[in-house]
Amino acid sequence: MLDHAAALASRTRGSSRSRFVKRWSVGRALSESRLIESPNLDPNEHKLLWKALAHKCRLGVRADGSPEPQWLDLIHGRATDPRRIERDVFAMGRWLQEQDLDKALLTMGDNLGNAIELQRREATRGIEMRNALWRWMSERQREGRLEQFTSHKQFVEIAKALSARWPSRGPGSAKRPIHYSEDDLYREVSLKLEPFLEK
Repeated sequence: MLDHAAALASRTRGSSRSRFVKRWSVGRALSESRLIESPNLDPNEHKLLWKALAHKCRLGVRADGSPEPQWLDLIHGRATDPRRIERDVFAMGRWLQEQDLDKALLTMGDNLGNAIELQRREATRGIEMRNALWRWMSERQREGRLEQFTSHKQFVEIAKALSARWPSRGPGSAKRPIHYSEDDLYREVSLKLEPFLEK
């Protein structure tokens, strides 16, 4: 699984989006390995799996004792707290890979900070909302305005606007993005984000 993740990440190595791609690659390799579907793994034990995988990456050693430095590259970054590495790399990667790589990159502007903003907000976390946002961002790309909306500062405001439209509790929280058809959700997202187009 780690070899597959490293191979996926290496296809775009050297680009400015490497941190994003590494996390997506780890998630896609996890999904394709079906490790998390093992009958021997309780859903409550996912954090233990992340911990074991992170430890394996940090050691960078195969079962036969031979070194494997490319595994460390999968988790290397600013995060030095092991618990943060496990959460930011493996849990984030599993979430990111729900979209194909090109789609995920466009949705979040190749920006890991933007991905974190979407994941932490209940309204924008689901795949339905991310796909609707991808359609909206695709329109901005065709207009040549994508960078305007994917700068982290602007993206945070977009995530806040969507969270305000679909609050996690209180008035307006009963109907979630999952309750809309794909086209209806896109229309609602477009309507909510229309003020951003006028700025």
